[in-house]
Amino acid sequence: MISRADSRRRRGLSMVESSVGLVLLLLVTFGIMEFAQLIMARQLLNNAAWSASIWASKGYQPSTYPDGTATPSPGGIVDTPFLDTWITKALAASPLSGVNPSSTGFNSDGSSRYYGANSVTDSNGNVTTTPNTALAWNATKFGDAFYVDLKVTYVPLFSGNRLFASSGNTGPMVGGIGLRSIKLVRSQANN
Repeated sequence: MISRADSRRRRGLSMVESSVGLVLLLLVTFGIMEFAQLIMARQLLNNAAWSASIWASKGYQPSTYPDGTATPSPGGIVDTPFLDTWITKALAASPLSGVNPSSTGFNSDGSSRYYGANSVTDSNGNVTTTPNTALAWNATKFGDAFYVDLKVTYVPLFSGNRLFASSGNTGPMVGGIGLRSIKLVRSQANN
């Protein structure tokens, strides 16, 4: 026969086991959510870089930005401020910081977001492309290559940064994760 004291100890033990199990379950669940957010942010960055590079290679502005607002001059020439606005609007709802580029087209570390490339053809006909940050992307001719290079910071979901942003706290509680997306495209514009 089981005594009452023994039964109380077992209830206490099951409560401790449940709380340890719950903590582990929550850690795994939040870890999965954080990793999914990071993968989503990476995909959004790649999509923004790719779509900006497509419009840069075509050389003319579409009728709307990614968020549905009208572009300044549909069918007009694509320039660096247009691409900066395109990327900012494409990543507006993403968990990324450092997305607001200056109108001169530079990343937060001073490197250019858009630049040309030098192409060299070897004796076998293989083309090798190397970045040339001194070459303006909009100076490329039809068929020449240029780069769209984006560097942003992913703000972790459970870092507290997002929780305290609404209260006016601008200092990060936990550092972010740097993400980079580089797209090499060939100009389709008749410059």
